Amino acid sequence: MTENCHNSGRLPWSLLMDSIHYIKKPTGHGIREKFVMTIDEMNIYHFARVMTKTLKEFAETFKDDVSPELNPLTWHYSYWMSSCGGQVAYPESLLRIYVLLNLVLMNTEINKSTMVTDNWVYNVCAGEADLGESPELEKEFRSIRDRLILFSHKESYTLGNDPTLSWNTYHKLAPLTSELVVDIRSYLKKVFICLIRIYQCERRGKTLEEDHIARNIMHIIPYVDCVHTLSDCESECEHEYESSDDTCD
Repeated sequence: MTENCHNSGRLPWSLLMDSIHYIKKPTGHGIREKFVMTIDEMNIYHFARVMTKTLKEFAETFKDDVSPELNPLTWHYSYWMSSCGGQVAYPESLLRIYVLLNLVLMNTEINKSTMVTDNWVYNVCAGEADLGESPELEKEFRSIRDRLILFSHKESYTLGNDPTLSWNTYHKLAPLTSELVVDIRSYLKKVFICLIRIYQCERRGKTLEEDHIARNIMHIIPYVDCVHTLSDCESECEHEYESSDDTCD
């Protein structure tokens, strides 16, 4: 259901989703199913290559004046282009939330996995961890997160032969109402403008290039193994997305 995705006419979101393979394993009584994931690394790199090309094209033409909230080069942590010491820098938190929320908008079975319901990048983009973003963008994301991620219940489990009862907090996604989809897309448009501004920065180095994007996508997926099969539709994808409308709506 890629029509809900931001830049659906330019980025191959279906290919990215198809790059995530999973099986669901039953667990104990009252505990949610476990998703065991593998990834198709070459197809993720193909998606990253298309996204880098898209950012480059927008960066060459995008000259709109934007408010400071959408210009990362004016933010408090503007010089922290790279994550380090366990701290996630804003180019990577923006990239990860952009990819993750677009996958959420596809409304597939994967929305039941902890990759979607309990991802650390939510805390970063909400301004509750690591290096943070602009206060306005963080506030907008918190509004989305509070409606998107619902607390369900606590699930119990035991550790080995230890009879001590332990607890995990269980979250789940709220239904994707039309209003929520509109708000997420509006937020994603702002995030994409931030990514364009970062790409325009001369000191970004390899940030938002193909390898950087691919590694960050794989970082948000709790995969246990990867395969290396180049998609047969690679050339078709490039042709299809090159001919799409040149917009970021």
